[in-house]
Amino acid sequence: MAKDDVRFNNNSFHSGLRPITEETHFSNAIRFIAILLNISFHINVLIITVSLCSTFWRIGLGKTAMHACFCTLGYILLVAEGINLRYSYNPLFWDFDLLTNVLIHTIMVTSGGLIAVAGTVKMYYSATIHFSSFHGQIGAASLMIILLNIVSGACYTSSRVVLDDLRLLHDFLGIVTFALGIYSQMTGYASGFFRRNFDRIRLYRALTLFVFITGLFHPFSALLDAVEKSILSWSPTLLNQ
Repeated sequence: MAKDDVRFNNNSFHSGLRPITEETHFSNAIRFIAILLNISFHINVLIITVSLCSTFWRIGLGKTAMHACFCTLGYILLVAEGINLRYSYNPLFWDFDLLTNVLIHTIMVTSGGLIAVAGTVKMYYSATIHFSSFHGQIGAASLMIILLNIVSGACYTSSRVVLDDLRLLHDFLGIVTFALGIYSQMTGYASGFFRRNFDRIRLYRALTLFVFITGLFHPFSALLDAVEKSILSWSPTLLNQ
């Protein structure tokens, strides 16, 4: 075959674009919409993070500003991006292999959780009353769950055998953590601190809600897959009883 006669195998070409472990029956139009929504997800994450954190830096990183900045970096940026890293329609990580994706996911979610914890601890020592509010209680609950989920993820990735039930627990706790973290962020927008320093609170709420909805596409897909595999792993045991 001549050097210029380059032919692409359709399967090998597309396997470089999307992880072949997630088969899809979507039409090309639906696939395009899914990719477009994921790109919009990344853009909104960037807008929220840069806009909020630059304002926090401008007004001075006091106790409340530092708490809000750390939680924004932890949940809106690192956790949101980390849990969507292995999404089939995430064009930012198409060319990464599975082990690299898992490593980056672990680093992003773990560092995001620890940054949010650091910001919350700072708030705790500065204003204990913060945790008597609904916003503070939801945020504290999300932090406890994310620490538990970091442990479950470490156990799952370090295990020499595939533990379907542990993966199911990890995926479920990941969704709960993300939901509580985003909800805590949304309730924080109603605080006096945000009302004094921000004019477009409704816009931030809309952008954060969009990040929450589009950010759950992959976690829910992964959870359903984990449920199916967990049921299948238990099927022989149930049939033999």
